[in-house]
Amino acid sequence: MSRFMPYIRVFIYMVAGMQRMALPAFVSANFVSTFFYVLASISLGYVLAENRQRLVDMVRQGEFYAALVAVVLLAIYIGYRRRLNRHKLSPSQD
Repeated sequence: MSRFMPYIRVFIYMVAGMQRMALPAFVSANFVSTFFYVLASISLGYVLAENRQRLVDMVRQGEFYAALVAVVLLAIYIGYRRRLNRHKLSPSQD
C-alpha cells in the first residue's frame, strides 16, 4: 500500500526492517504492490489519453471559472481596502 503514497514509500523499508519482516515476504509484497502500481498508472494514462480532448475542454472551462473567481476576489479586496482607507481618513466622531 505504501507504493501508492509518495514520501511514505521511502520509509517503508526502515519500518519493514524494524518489524523484522522476512526478506522473501518483503520482496514478494514489494513486487505485488509494484505490479499493481504500474498497472494502475498505465490504465490511468490510457484512459486519460483516450479522453484527451474532453479533458482539455474541461481545463479550459475551469480556467475561465478560475479567472472569474480571481476577478471577483480582486474586486472584493479592492473594495475592502478602499473602505478601510476611507474610514482612516475621515474624522472620528467621538
